[in-house]
Amino acid sequence: MVPSPPRLLIFGDPSWFMSAILTEAVLRRAQAEGVEVVGVCDVGSRPRRHRRAITRAVLAAAVKRAFDADHPVHLRSLAFRDLRKIARGFGARILVPPDRNVNDPGFVRMVANELRPDWSLALGCGQVFGHDLLTALRYAVNYHNGLLPAYRGVGATAWSLFRDEPATGFTFHVMNERIDDGPILLQAAVPVSAHATVVGLEWEKTVEAVRRMEALFAMLRRRDPGRPQTGTPSFFGLAALRRIRMIDDPATHTWRDLVRRARSFDYLDLRLGAQRYEVTKLRAVPPARRPGPLAFRTSDGIAAEPVRFLHLPGTLYRLYRPFWLRKRRRRSPRVHRSG
Repeated sequence: MVPSPPRLLIFGDPSWFMSAILTEAVLRRAQAEGVEVVGVCDVGSRPRRHRRAITRAVLAAAVKRAFDADHPVHLRSLAFRDLRKIARGFGARILVPPDRNVNDPGFVRMVANELRPDWSLALGCGQVFGHDLLTALRYAVNYHNGLLPAYRGVGATAWSLFRDEPATGFTFHVMNERIDDGPILLQAAVPVSAHATVVGLEWEKTVEAVRRMEALFAMLRRRDPGRPQTGTPSFFGLAALRRIRMIDDPATHTWRDLVRRARSFDYLDLRLGAQRYEVTKLRAVPPARRPGPLAFRTSDGIAAEPVRFLHLPGTLYRLYRPFWLRKRRRRSPRVHRSG
């Protein structure tokens, strides 16, 4: 009797370029090894209109190239890869849980009774998998864009850049009910250069992870239990990301600290006078130059002023900001937890 091929369920988020790249690599490997893919689950926080997403990504890249040379653009990382189109190209079924919640009881029952995966891979999933879902998945593996146990949670690449780590990396680990806590299957590091950016590092890590697909599938086949995480863990949630960007009084921060925060976390939510501004670039004001109306002095005595806001000059920023604020309110993250 010929044994049935292993059954694989994939979880991906269309809004993250790394998720689409990893999903494509997994589907290609599964096809080569005769693994049956029972579905690709779209776990994005809301439905994506891909053409609109591409347009926004291209416009954002054009803005950075035109106005903000300190933020180089990695064109290959733009949203040219449609997760659903990739899945359809491999003949994979596309799944969307009710309310886009992977812990929805009806979805969990479908996973357990209909899909019956032998393995599952979470490739850029921002939701927390609950006990019932993990039980239904049987053997669930997560891709985390950090070297565990450090930098559990969100923004691992940005935090490692902010903290001047010599290297960052990724981890494939077996999932349990605690966030990024499970045993490690695969890890790899990439160096952090003096001019590295978050997007560039994410791209390098994703490419390196793709190179490890054969080794990863070998571990899946033998249901490798992994090795326990060792070292001092650290965790960063969404609240920590908001706090690190929030600067209520720039005069209490050094010049280096402000520049490093803007580089690592894309923008600073900076209070200047009675208003807040989304600042992506600061400059030191030379003694011979008259400072602008938003100038301030850092705690180490540097006269500074913002020159780019969301990568735009001030005039364009004032026109664009109302649209950006509406978009940010619409995409406020929802984290689904079990129970």
